[in-house]
Amino acid sequence: AGVGLSKTPCWKRVKALEDAGIIRGYSTRVDPAKLGFGIEAFIQVSIDFELSEAFEAAVQAHPLIRRCHATTGEA
Repeated sequence: AGVGLSKTPCWKRVKALEDAGIIRGYSTRVDPAKLGFGIEAFIQVSIDFELSEAFEAAVQAHPLIRRCHATTGEA
C-alpha cells in the first residue's frame, strides 16, 4: 500500500521519527534452518555459583550456542 510520498519526503519522515526516539531501531528475523541450524533446544543447566564464570566463558566460546539466559528461583 502506498503512502502517496516520493522517497525523499518518506525518508525525511522516517528520519524524524528516529530522531524523536519513536523508532528505536530495526530488527531482522532469520530462518535458522536456512542457516544450517536444524534444531533449536532449550536446556536447563544447574551449576554452583563458583563455576558460573567458567560456564559463561565456555558458552561464549561455543560457535553453535546463539543465546543463553539465566534464571533464578525454584521450579
